[in-house]
Amino acid sequence: MGRGFVAWVRNRILANFANIKAAPEGFLLLMIIAIGVSYLAFQRVEREHLAVLETKIAEREALITEYRSKLNGATPDQAANEIEKLTKTLADAQSNLNEAKTKAASFDVRPRDPRSLYEEDNPIALVRDPKIDLDNKKITFPAVTSSVILGSINRISSKTGNWHAEALRCTTPSATVPHGSSPTPL
Repeated sequence: MGRGFVAWVRNRILANFANIKAAPEGFLLLMIIAIGVSYLAFQRVEREHLAVLETKIAEREALITEYRSKLNGATPDQAANEIEKLTKTLADAQSNLNEAKTKAASFDVRPRDPRSLYEEDNPIALVRDPKIDLDNKKITFPAVTSSVILGSINRISSKTGNWHAEALRCTTPSATVPHGSSPTPL
């Protein structure tokens, strides 16, 4: 079959050459039209490809111009040195911030006496036998003793939750608040 097919193709080519010899102008015109159409198609595809490349080049030139304006005309080495300096400055600032946070945290962790009432981290009164009601978030102090005049305390807070005492009244130093004075929940 392979030999028969090759022979058939060869015979067709020779027959076509015979037709070309009979009408060479028509064949030449057909060849010119085919080459012209192929050339125009190739130019169109090439123009589209060039347009894409020109767009990429324009975008990159705009980006380079933007980088140059940000660098204020600095060379890449100068820019790298500036970035390194800024990185070191940032690292120093971060370490200083961490040290400050550590120091602040160490000051905040002062131990508290569970038998004292505090106002802004300062003990202001001693309590005896507080009764804690977790359901109502209420603490009842049977006795509160203070060495200063308490007057009216609007808020005594606990660091661990949303508890506070209101309207503790004391009129004289070292006085005891009578049984029944109790804080109310937030």
